[in-house]
Amino acid sequence: MISKNFTWNRVLIGLLFISFILCYLIFFIFLSGLYPKTADQVNYFLAGVDLANGNWRLKGWILTQPDFWTSDIILSAILSKLSAWSGHSPNSPLLIIIQPAITWTILWISACWMVLTRLSGKWTKFGGVLLIATSLAFPIMHSTVMYFITLSAIHLGSLVYCLWAFHFADQAFQASSISSFWKKLFICFLMLFLGRLSDPLVMYCCAIPLFCVCILTIWEHRKRSLYIGMTAITAIGLAKIVLIINSMTGGFQLEALPGKFATFSQLSTNISVTLQALLQLFSADFFDKSFILALPEMSHLPIFLLSFGLIGVCIRKHYRAIFNFQDLRRYPSYPIFGYMLIFGAIFNLFAVGMSNMIATGNNSIAAARYLFSFWVFMTMAVGIHFSKYRFVQLSSLAAFILAIISNMSLYQNAWKSFSIPQSPGFLTYLEQKGFTQGIGTYWYSTNLTMLSRGKVKVMAGIANTFPDIANSDAKINPFVHITAHYDFKNLQKEKFFVLLPHPFETYNDQMIVKTFGKPDQIEEKDGMSLYLYNTHL
Repeated sequence: MISKNFTWNRVLIGLLFISFILCYLIFFIFLSGLYPKTADQVNYFLAGVDLANGNWRLKGWILTQPDFWTSDIILSAILSKLSAWSGHSPNSPLLIIIQPAITWTILWISACWMVLTRLSGKWTKFGGVLLIATSLAFPIMHSTVMYFITLSAIHLGSLVYCLWAFHFADQAFQASSISSFWKKLFICFLMLFLGRLSDPLVMYCCAIPLFCVCILTIWEHRKRSLYIGMTAITAIGLAKIVLIINSMTGGFQLEALPGKFATFSQLSTNISVTLQALLQLFSADFFDKSFILALPEMSHLPIFLLSFGLIGVCIRKHYRAIFNFQDLRRYPSYPIFGYMLIFGAIFNLFAVGMSNMIATGNNSIAAARYLFSFWVFMTMAVGIHFSKYRFVQLSSLAAFILAIISNMSLYQNAWKSFSIPQSPGFLTYLEQKGFTQGIGTYWYSTNLTMLSRGKVKVMAGIANTFPDIANSDAKINPFVHITAHYDFKNLQKEKFFVLLPHPFETYNDQMIVKTFGKPDQIEEKDGMSLYLYNTHL
């Protein structure tokens, strides 16, 4: 019997919504294939393959901070299993193209849904959807930022945890019953816990902002604010303890990440790089372009400017509540979810602008990946606060149309998949000759392993005097980075090869001979020298 609440309109809307998501996912898979993937992403995917094979603690692995254990690695494990169950390779190169498309689709759909559920009125909701689509779903896709959002293991999976932690914390504040409150609070705890297991940025962009909001709302919500604030601290602390115990009892090890404040002389550069990175993220970087060509970027400026305007208004309106605790009781009925987003963006901006991360990355625009939280949070906050205004709706529509037109040339490009040729001929050559194990530089190692679908295994090597590879007396050592621990003794019973790219990267020809002896044969294939050893080490 069909329920009275059942309507075919709801079914039709649901089917249209699912169809749209699938079409967007396919579209973004195409986009993902336009941008190269590197050994970093491959290594994290191979960690997922190992996890899918039962090594859920990743014993023997050396990972970075963030480790992406419960975000990207777990998604890689699921994709690997699904591929294997469907009769395909569990480490197919196509999977590493699909993965960032899935993560990005989940992220912007989550952001859009959270904004919509907090708006009322058809035109206001239309404005919210249009603004999210303009800033997140369909940005100017030939920008530098597209390279980063089409990579896996790049903080986007962790950001999904942050959004849902904020959402369920807000739901806990508004819960109509005690049982509902505890259910929402538990899910919030779970999101924070899993997010921190994956990425330290969750603490700065989610847990600390959430704790600050709890302080601001303590006079109105009392026990609920106290419990939610304690939950944020507990989740972060417990995640840290779990990581330590896992490491001490044989699980994966983490490379040291000595985070510290920037020097005073670096602050001006930090501000400049941060500002340019944010302009890139909001598709609003119109600098060094002619006026006509810069129109798409200039049309995105209102969202960027409204983001900082909203932060300024928030601080000005409630500065007494923020800086003078005795006035907190005068400011009831906080827009709690909006405050979470704004505080998260402020802490993200402060953490990046005041740290040495930008200097460590040679002041590169790559710092944009650390500012994803600001971009997503403030886009949502602007959507919640300003979508009702016709100016915002019209400017978002104009920016959306100009971005679509600007992206037209992108659709004619060919897939790149990796930062090396998709099917280098020497992989087939090596397999036919029986050379299934070898050594390469970091950027010519595990990505080659994945391209061969595991038929040819390439380990990374590096000179012990790197970057001074001009020193001919140096030897080549294993470069254990985002991989399971290995050494070259594994080659003792097998024929093996050493790849030498041109120009040299992490070792040279003299170092190969110094370490492994004179090769039995040297071949030149696809701009690569292949040093072939028929005897063991």
